Amino acid sequence: MTCADVHQLLGPFVDAELPSPMLLAVARHAGTCPTCDAAVRELTDLREAVAGAVEAAVDGLDLSGVWQTVERAIDRTEARDRRVRHLRRAGTWGAIAALAASWLFLTPTTVQQTEHRAPVAVARVAKRPTEIDRLTGRVASFQREPKTGAPIIWVNYNPDDAR
Repeated sequence: MTCADVHQLLGPFVDAELPSPMLLAVARHAGTCPTCDAAVRELTDLREAVAGAVEAAVDGLDLSGVWQTVERAIDRTEARDRRVRHLRRAGTWGAIAALAASWLFLTPTTVQQTEHRAPVAVARVAKRPTEIDRLTGRVASFQREPKTGAPIIWVNYNPDDAR
C-alpha cells in the first residue's frame, strides 16, 4: 500500500469504516511510515477534539421541556386527525342523506285517486281489436294499460240515454 492510498483512506480508517483486511493494511503501512502515522494521529486528535466540543455543547443544553412540547404537538395532530375523520364521516353520511332525499323527491309517485263514476257500459269488440261494434253512452275516454300498453276505452253509461 502506498502513501497516496493511505491518504485517500484516512477518514474511513479513523472511523473504522473499512473492511478488516483494508484496516490491517493501512495500519501496517502507517506503522512503518512516519508521515502517514503522523497524518493518522493528527486526524484522530482532530476527531476527538470535535467530539469533545459536541459533548460539552450537548451537556450544556436544557432539554427538560422538549418532551412536553413533543407531547403537545402529538396531541394537536391527533385532535386534528379526529376532526378530519369526523368531517369525512359526516360528509359521507351527508352525501347518503342527500342521495336519499333526491331519490324521494325525484322518484315519481303515483297516487291513485278514486273517483265516483257512473256505471260503465262495455263496448262489444269484434275479433280484431281495431273494430268496435257499438259504443253506448255519450262520453268515451281512451287510455293505455300501463303494463302491456293495450288500449282501454272507458264509456260513461247513463241508463236514461239507453231508452
